[in-house]
Amino acid sequence: MAEIAIVATLSLAGVGVLAPVQHRLPRPAVVAMAFPVGAAAYLFVVTVLVSLGRSLEPGFALALTAAVGIGAIGAAAARRSVGLDFVVSAVLAVGVTAGLAWLFRTVHLTRLTIDSMRYLLASLDLQRPGGIEEVFRPDLLKRQLGLPALHALSGLTDRRYLASIGPLYGISGIGFLGWLVWSRTLAWDLRRRWLLTVTAVAFLLAANRLLYDLFYVNTHIEVASLLVIGVAGMWLALVDDEPAWAVPAGLCLAATLLFRPEAPLVAAIVLIPLAASRAGWATRWAFLAPVLALTGLWYGVVLWSHAIDGSEVSLTAPVFGNLVAVALVAGLVLAGGLRRWAVLPRLAQRAMLPGLALAIAVFAAIDPSVLFESLGATAINVGKYGLWLFTWTVAVPLMAMALLVHRFRESRVWTDSIIGFALLFFLLPYVRESAWRVGSGDSGNRILAHILLVAVAFLVLAAVEGRDELEVAVPATSDDRQ
Repeated sequence: MAEIAIVATLSLAGVGVLAPVQHRLPRPAVVAMAFPVGAAAYLFVVTVLVSLGRSLEPGFALALTAAVGIGAIGAAAARRSVGLDFVVSAVLAVGVTAGLAWLFRTVHLTRLTIDSMRYLLASLDLQRPGGIEEVFRPDLLKRQLGLPALHALSGLTDRRYLASIGPLYGISGIGFLGWLVWSRTLAWDLRRRWLLTVTAVAFLLAANRLLYDLFYVNTHIEVASLLVIGVAGMWLALVDDEPAWAVPAGLCLAATLLFRPEAPLVAAIVLIPLAASRAGWATRWAFLAPVLALTGLWYGVVLWSHAIDGSEVSLTAPVFGNLVAVALVAGLVLAGGLRRWAVLPRLAQRAMLPGLALAIAVFAAIDPSVLFESLGATAINVGKYGLWLFTWTVAVPLMAMALLVHRFRESRVWTDSIIGFALLFFLLPYVRESAWRVGSGDSGNRILAHILLVAVAFLVLAAVEGRDELEVAVPATSDDRQ
């Protein structure tokens, strides 16, 4: 029961954080995003506590998270933004979360590896009197804070980990994607809407590796779900001119910074289209504020002081380099809101993908073996040994076609994120100084999951939005007018 209460509290906190804007967001989306947003709020609280030198007391951190949610509800109530819709959303979110937590705790499918044990060990170290000082220093940058902090909540239960964390993130991300498909096909007949929505969800559930990640104690399903909410929320904020979407999307994008060492670079890639857009200041700050806050606290305070070579001032140093990347993209996001400087982010958007490609070319000219070995290993993994079955064999040709043929409003939010991730994927082996390897357990194979939900969402939107744009662009014939 303790685990059910914990994740239900996080879900309720998520609905609470969204209370000031939930009346402007569809209820199914609020329910789907409740747990990831609540977990993001919890991770913000933990990051603040850790940056202050405190050890992690899971009960205290959870209570503070609940207080944040209650405070947000109070602020919304003061503005009369809380009504029956909010109550229904809260009951649904908590009920669904509690039911799923009971299911996945009862039907025990959790998968643990040596990497999993490193995360769980870090979760125990964070609770010791020395706090962050107790964590194995190489793990600070490699394992990050997010997953250990979440599983530290198991200290309130009778287990060393929470079996429901991965499944809840996965179902939230896939559920949000299903809602996105359904909501963007309102003009379609009911049979086709069901067919497309079920096909998209079934395709993801048929991805053997992604299904494994739901139950694997590691960061991959968490990042995949947070990233699709972040990218889709940005797109919705822009195409629907609704800044409310930027609140959950900005929190989820920022939360990825605590799960993976390359996450600041991915976040920078995702934020470039926002910088070059016509978004207003509310949308820009809703994305930028949480990203800057977490980067400053985790990278600028904690990792700078405690990670190995954390204070090294070099663009190739992981801590300093990530700080510079986030600072630069933050400047571009702000410049994009000023008419006088708006040209800078547009130039940056045009230069980003060629710049990443050029960086790969330069490194490949110095040491081509890393690139060729990574290409070969990735091809073998997606085709045979990576446990992906036909996932990428089907997705890659469809994405290539969609990228070449379909255009829709603000589509660069999706295309820049996908192509930028692909280029970064082949740049990372040079950063880590070793090529990707053949095998389902290699990190190069595992991080492909991070972009899969975004890729599938783009494929669906290219078919739906691109088709609608084409129908608008093509004038009706005389027969059509009759």
